Amino acid sequence: GYWKGGNVELTCDRYDIPFVKSFAENVHVDKKKPKKKAQLEAEKEHLQRQIDALQEQLAESKVT
Repeated sequence: GYWKGGNVELTCDRYDIPFVKSFAENVHVDKKKPKKKAQLEAEKEHLQRQIDALQEQLAESKVT
């Protein structure tokens, strides 16, 4: 096998990507993505709202 196969296997495990040891095994693996772009965008939007609220609180505390 590939001499860095252990690294590939760990990376696949971390990102919930199916890992196979040979190309022949890959033919039957379900093709699912780790996270959908829409889900990542929603998480990003939520985090940005939190950042904006915290920045507003910080600005208000500096004024008073």
